[in-house]
Amino acid sequence: KPSHVRDFAILRAMEANLTLSQSLDLFMLTTRPKPAHLDALATKEQNGSIKRMVACSRSKLSDFDQLDDECLELAFSTVAAMNLSNEQLLQIAERLAPLSPEKAIALRLITDENLSSLAWQLGARRWIELFLAAGGTPRLEQFDVNLTHDQLDALTKTPNIDAFLKAVAIRSGLGNLKRSLAGFKAEELSADHNFWIFLSLLQVQLREEATLYLNASLLKAKTALQRDRARFWRWILNHDNNDLIELIKSSDLNFYTLYAYEELAQRPSIETEAIGFTTDSNSSAPSYTEPFGWWSFIHFVQHASEVELFELAKRYNTTELEHYRAYILERAWNFRRHYYISPFQELLTNETTHRKAIVLAIGRQESRFLEGSLSRSYAVGVMQLMPFVIDAIAKQKKEQVALEEFFKAEPNIRYALIHLNWLEEQTNHPLLTAYAYNGGFGALKRGIANGLFADLSQPYEPFLSMERIASDETRDYGKKVLVNYVIYRLILSDESNETEPLPTLHSLLQSLDSPLQMIRAKMRAQASR
Repeated sequence: KPSHVRDFAILRAMEANLTLSQSLDLFMLTTRPKPAHLDALATKEQNGSIKRMVACSRSKLSDFDQLDDECLELAFSTVAAMNLSNEQLLQIAERLAPLSPEKAIALRLITDENLSSLAWQLGARRWIELFLAAGGTPRLEQFDVNLTHDQLDALTKTPNIDAFLKAVAIRSGLGNLKRSLAGFKAEELSADHNFWIFLSLLQVQLREEATLYLNASLLKAKTALQRDRARFWRWILNHDNNDLIELIKSSDLNFYTLYAYEELAQRPSIETEAIGFTTDSNSSAPSYTEPFGWWSFIHFVQHASEVELFELAKRYNTTELEHYRAYILERAWNFRRHYYISPFQELLTNETTHRKAIVLAIGRQESRFLEGSLSRSYAVGVMQLMPFVIDAIAKQKKEQVALEEFFKAEPNIRYALIHLNWLEEQTNHPLLTAYAYNGGFGALKRGIANGLFADLSQPYEPFLSMERIASDETRDYGKKVLVNYVIYRLILSDESNETEPLPTLHSLLQSLDSPLQMIRAKMRAQASR
């Protein structure tokens, strides 16, 4: 069936020794082709149209004077255009006018000093698109406007309002725009929309107004995580222990609830084993070290009934298959039970307790330890290693490897440990390591350069910065891995009878300043070279 797993298999076939015609036939079968699929096609040509199209689409718009008109059109993007001077934009507009009048009009619009007000003439949706594309400081200043009630009502009805509210809350500055968000009608917005407005208003010291939207977010919440997030922030604002008590009643174990457990000096209920309570010695169950089997397994588990799941769990009641059983039982219990199992310990024998915990924390979050896992970005295996990371480590170690090997736990975890060596040297903190592991160290540095975690003595820090991580995936990932890490340190301590003080969410967040200073110092040193 169409899926990213099939697209991955198509890519691997296209990268093999096929003809251009065969590769084109396969390309037409993809569901969501990636740039790598086009690259695979381009390698089959000596000097052809596909190779040219790929090269043009990846050209820098700032190099417009070196591109012909057709190539220039392929290189065009509104985001890239926002970072060019008005003179450059007008030159590009003149060249694009015969090929793409709409792009030429957009470029001339961008050069106008009244960009924000003119953009409204194109409608609320187009205004948001231009706002989101405005990356440079001058462009952001053009959108730092006070929105009217009519404009806010129009924005409420747009499909991209979520991206807009999130971007406003995440970006620094924009004081006028953030203050004007207090005119939104909270009852017409979702829990997430209200939460983003709350964060924006909090940044411009409109605490009373912010609280109204936070309460609306709690009222509108449809998931345990949305409720927990709102209650946690209500506690941050008011330090009412009733919110902490409600948090530890939650069915979810997440950053907000674990923090509440620590505040109340209580320990959450966790399952360190998944085997037990049922057996079926007459059945055997497969493990999957390739993505098609993995995809079939998780697709069944995610759509099976409770009865079917408990029956399936019986077949996986062995130590070797415990990670499959834990995955099944989490869903069978509708996530009311939290399994923190520790598979593949034989691969971590020589590692420190810290390193064991960080590997388990990441492996649990990345794949639930399922070897055949494949992400939509084609990260592979237990630790979800990206192919380019595998290639880089293989070159460093002078090893010849095949990507398919890394659907097995041993090489996957071995390479992940090497990758973690480098990341931890750069970050020296589990939260920052998690951000870098998921979004890349470059993205972490850009966030820090843009003001995240700038002054941890400020009110609401580091929690405010944690909510303002630009990538949705990385923002949630950092919190989840940090929770996993704290819990695994606790589990490993119980097993080894450690006497040293254990890291907690509280202590880890309090120790953020030193590693952040180290990263900033390295960034300054790089900038001065």
